[in-house]
Amino acid sequence: MRDRSRVLRLGGVLAGLAAVLSVPVPGASAAGPRGCAGGALAVAAGDSHSLALMGDGTVRAWGSNSDGQLGDGSRTDSGLPVQVRGLSEVRAVAAGLHHSLALLADGTVRAWGNNSDGQLGDGTATSSTVPVQVTGLTGVRAVTGGNEHSLAVLKDGTVWAWGGNGSGELGNGTDTDSNVPVQAAGITTARGVAAGENHSLAFLRDGTVRAWGLNSSGRLGDGSTLDSDMPVQTTGITTARGVAAAGDFSLALLKNGTVRTWGGNTSGQLGNGTFLTGDVPVQVLDVRRAKDVAAGGRHSLALVKDGAVRAWGRNSSGELGNGTATLSNVPVEAVGIRRAKDVAAGGRHSLALLENGTVRAWGSNSLGRLGNGTAADSAVPVQVAGIPGCRGHGEPVPSPGGRDHDDRRALPGALKHGAAPVR
Repeated sequence: MRDRSRVLRLGGVLAGLAAVLSVPVPGASAAGPRGCAGGALAVAAGDSHSLALMGDGTVRAWGSNSDGQLGDGSRTDSGLPVQVRGLSEVRAVAAGLHHSLALLADGTVRAWGNNSDGQLGDGTATSSTVPVQVTGLTGVRAVTGGNEHSLAVLKDGTVWAWGGNGSGELGNGTDTDSNVPVQAAGITTARGVAAGENHSLAFLRDGTVRAWGLNSSGRLGDGSTLDSDMPVQTTGITTARGVAAAGDFSLALLKNGTVRTWGGNTSGQLGNGTFLTGDVPVQVLDVRRAKDVAAGGRHSLALVKDGAVRAWGRNSSGELGNGTATLSNVPVEAVGIRRAKDVAAGGRHSLALLENGTVRAWGSNSLGRLGNGTAADSAVPVQVAGIPGCRGHGEPVPSPGGRDHDDRRALPGALKHGAAPVR
């Protein structure tokens, strides 16, 4: 799941949970989203669902809907994008395990889906199939979602958290769940956040990273495996400009375009050519000029400057997008992706937003998470239906099959992030 907690931008993943960076989301501004109504501006991925922030400030969702995480008022899975109810003027989106988040232009946050641990932040433990307002938050600049918790960065640099807290992932010095936002201790200069399975990350204005929550496999990166209910400093990182987190591992994008990873590595998700767990950051091999990162259940993505996507880690469902089902502990290139401007990683699937506003997806298609109207997994990117994008000065780009369609409702033509999934 990633930082993916970008300001939308956003961004996940996060990663994936994503995710989650400090730079604005492409195509968005303080004044509002830009682009043609049919094109997407950002993407986010949960464990088995996906989100797209559209150019008109609305949100589309597809995949699993068992807890209402698609936000369309039902609990019916959808293999094609559906519109999230009641949202406009959205500036960022994020996805947790089975819940979703949206940051609005007025600085408030909406959430929907599973709420068993209070991760919707509305003061209840009642899941919702439509967006509800997160209690008491204003002036928000970025959001992200983890397994059963959520995070927000405010414009004043503080971090607020809500939901499950059994491992201290809310960062407030307790292990008590909270269904309303509480302040993470000691952070006043945060630029972005990311949320994993039971841990959280923030990168600060000075380029350092703070981490808190569960620390099995060393996912906090402080050289230990001791859990912490208060933020601790991740070792050796002083130039971070983005973070991402997923199940049991974490990533940081550095200002020089390289990537650092730490935590669990059973599937090679650290990308350093080994399968060894790391409780301090290691460098991902063969990734240069990266401009975004995302973390999935057990895989990672990097968007590089030329618009290609590099992927590493688990690949049993084709989530690396290189045409195989073979895991890789070093980065490989997703087939056919050029001119991408955003990425997101889910539990076993991946997303890329292209410059023309269309979206590509690959990996597991269980419950329709690839959004192409089928149930077939794909080890190479396929186009998400119903998001035709733009060409030139807003000319629609035809969607697969030559028309914009939806199996459950017409898409009236209509941003992002979060943490990636964690399974």
